[in-house]
Amino acid sequence: MPQFPNMNIRPLLAAIALTAMLSARSPAADAWKVGTPIVSYWAGPGFPNGSDLTDAAATQLAEGGWNLVWCREKELDVVQRHGLRGMLTADMLTHTSLDHPDKHAEMDALIERVRKHPAFYAYHLFDEPPAKDFPGLTRIVGYLREKDPAHLAYINLLPTYA
Repeated sequence: MPQFPNMNIRPLLAAIALTAMLSARSPAADAWKVGTPIVSYWAGPGFPNGSDLTDAAATQLAEGGWNLVWCREKELDVVQRHGLRGMLTADMLTHTSLDHPDKHAEMDALIERVRKHPAFYAYHLFDEPPAKDFPGLTRIVGYLREKDPAHLAYINLLPTYA
């Protein structure tokens, strides 16, 4: 492996490998389409542990040109009323949920409830995961592709400078 002064490239190589694994083509993956280009934000209404996505906030987002917004399941109707697309955040959307039968069943029920909602666009899974979590994330992305191939499973990887 090449050596670069003051730089450990192993995390970068791990991120590239995860991206390759998660983007591997399969018949189920062909069902998801980008559609209109995505315009979103980081932190704000509906963001994990943030404020609720209200009609007032959704109006501001739509008027500001955003079209993919953070939401919880209960906020999907708000997203739809404003012609936006929702990126779902939920505590059970983790790779460890697949290891617990009760959480696994809850996740399956969530998928069934949201996957046909017209405003639903993506599942948010993780922000900047460490490389040690990549196998588990690969597992949940595969599971979501199997259960709901029409929606994106989103993982925000570390930037290249981190």
